[in-house]
Amino acid sequence: MSVHRDDQPALGQNSLRQPNVPEGEWLEFSLGSSRFYPGSLRRVEVYIPAQYRAEHPACVMIMFDGIGFEAPVVVDNLIHRGEMPVTVVIGIRHGTTPAPLENAGRHDRSLGYDTLNGDMARFILEEVLPEVERRRTVAGLPIVLSRDPNDRAAVGGSSGGIAAFTLAWERPDAFRRVFSAVGSFVDLRGGDVYPSLIRKTEPKPIRVFLQDGTNDNLDTLLGEMGQWHLSNVMMLSALEFAGYDVAHVWGDGGHSGRHATNIFPEVMRFLWRDYPMPIEARPSRNVALGEILAPDEAWEMVQGDYGAAVALAVAPSGDLAMSDGASIWRVSQTDLRREPMSARGGHALAYGSDSRLSVASAGGLTRYDVSGSPREDLARIAATRFVVTAEGDAYALEPRTRDHSGRLWLLRASGVRVLLDDELDDPSAIAISPDGFWLAVAQRHSPWGYNYAITPDGGVAHRMRFYLFDIGGDGENASVTDMAMDRFGYLYAATRLGVQVLDRNGRTRAIIPAPGGVVRALSFADADFGSLYVAGGDGRLYRRRMRTRGAPAWHEAIELPENPWW
Repeated sequence: MSVHRDDQPALGQNSLRQPNVPEGEWLEFSLGSSRFYPGSLRRVEVYIPAQYRAEHPACVMIMFDGIGFEAPVVVDNLIHRGEMPVTVVIGIRHGTTPAPLENAGRHDRSLGYDTLNGDMARFILEEVLPEVERRRTVAGLPIVLSRDPNDRAAVGGSSGGIAAFTLAWERPDAFRRVFSAVGSFVDLRGGDVYPSLIRKTEPKPIRVFLQDGTNDNLDTLLGEMGQWHLSNVMMLSALEFAGYDVAHVWGDGGHSGRHATNIFPEVMRFLWRDYPMPIEARPSRNVALGEILAPDEAWEMVQGDYGAAVALAVAPSGDLAMSDGASIWRVSQTDLRREPMSARGGHALAYGSDSRLSVASAGGLTRYDVSGSPREDLARIAATRFVVTAEGDAYALEPRTRDHSGRLWLLRASGVRVLLDDELDDPSAIAISPDGFWLAVAQRHSPWGYNYAITPDGGVAHRMRFYLFDIGGDGENASVTDMAMDRFGYLYAATRLGVQVLDRNGRTRAIIPAPGGVVRALSFADADFGSLYVAGGDGRLYRRRMRTRGAPAWHEAIELPENPWW
């Protein structure tokens, strides 16, 4: 651990103007109301180094709360010495929504900076950067910014420090270099969960530098939210556990930017070290990730002219059925084609052990024969999700309506319907354990899921609030939209954070982000059920080979091994 005294910091030569080092130019403009922060007004500062040339897209450094830490001087000096690439620095002030009386406006700094979701990232990518590129330099050059995530950094202090990390955490496809000074990784808006999320989540290609002071306590002002320095130490420990390329310097100061300003050249050298070599993810020490992820296997997109994927189901052959709402597609390891079905695609799918596909639509559940012709109507239930057992029975979830709460149904192969639970809030996902003894049910907008014991007659007993899904500090993250099991009895849940993997004790042990962001549906498939398919929030279908193997609901019972995760 490095400890620097920073009560009277002295700026080094790289933070002071040097002779023969050309200076860049400034631009400033105001941004009006945003789609993400309605009514909010803010200033944006842009510093363009003298070495900028429009024919070479510039690297980008976002700075929250405006351009600080003597960044223009440091950037000029380091670019001049070849220690960092030509970088346009963009300072974003926090927004304020005006009110009729002075000092009565609404400030969105904490909302925008401390919230753990993708709103600030989308605001920057979809509104701020395009607005910067609409402008020109004093010499009339267009401002062209690189789209390569390895060419983009995020910097901030305090709440701006957690905002910088969140920007890269949410969008590593857009930002990969982070400096957080006296970062507010405390419970202002849920930021205290980051150390746990980092430890559980498959590592992302991000490089991080942390700075804080041992006296950064904020014991009086906001002290009830947490201990700032301890929170930064926890962040460092989590990042090291998860294998990140991370550096840190702890000073002995308090909650200020003086120390960060003093070490800013050192930070820039670390973040841009070995440029233009790309930043890559490193292995984590997370045991659960190591057990389920195959080494050197990554997500790949399934190509095709399908619409947005909304539902998945695996057949006994290992082929996958995918609904895009309009059509049903069959996906194999080698091709993608439409199924010759007379009905439109539904919002939920499930195969049986007889290779017949059942489809849920607004009109109810319909079972098709292997040729794609409708054979029978199972129930007039617009099921959110359902599964079919090896015996041909189905467990279906009926959403909440104005007339009744959410319901769990047993639809027997004989045609008999049995209402198993009518006290659910809004059930959204369902799965059966490989041994056939347990039923898992998740609910929309709740981090909790239920576990039921399946009785010999197919009924359920001993309902318990059992599964706890991670929500990432933002209540909007709670929804689980689909679930599946593997042969170890681990539960895979489709969530906004990615695929959450829960052990047989109901705890989230691993999180696997997917390229499309939000995961809307998932299924194991392929001949050995060794590939995990997900429907991403971008509507695309992705596939990844796994070390584990799936256990479809229709599969004959599998005796589970001894539970290795106590």
